[in-house]
Amino acid sequence: MKRLIVLLSFVIVGCVSSMPGFPGYISESVSNYDGTRQLNMEPGWLQNSSIKLSLTKNSKWPKNQYLLTVHLSGGVNIETKNSLHFNVDGSEYHFTSDDSMTKFESPHGSLWSYKSYFVKRDFLEKIVAGNNVGVKVDTFNGYLTGKFTEIATGAKPAFREFLKRSNVDY
Repeated sequence: MKRLIVLLSFVIVGCVSSMPGFPGYISESVSNYDGTRQLNMEPGWLQNSSIKLSLTKNSKWPKNQYLLTVHLSGGVNIETKNSLHFNVDGSEYHFTSDDSMTKFESPHGSLWSYKSYFVKRDFLEKIVAGNNVGVKVDTFNGYLTGKFTEIATGAKPAFREFLKRSNVDY
């Protein structure tokens, strides 16, 4: 029974992440202007959280450089300095966004806030390989947390696929 549940989870992840607009969906675009290629991942959920994470890779950036974006439900202001934290199997990593202000959007009638952080590929590989990965985002009113796990609409399986696809010609 446990194996059946695990198998169904992988089938659901494959179906959901392969549909435009769904969490974890990966798309590629090519600029008509200069041929720059960009790989984008729709935000994927953290477990038991109002946090989503997405990735972007651009062919003009250094090979090891990625853009990780944090999306918070409810339009919460994200702190300026050292606002993104990961605990990967007991080791802590802290990131500061190049965005001085939190950005806001309202897709489908719900309010979201977001900030982006440049990260290195080796860090992304660490969190994908990690067994126990916690995420904390500092806000003006405190902080929000979540777990980076293998849930069906989660960020972790999408990050793994994104790293595979971005390893070629980026």
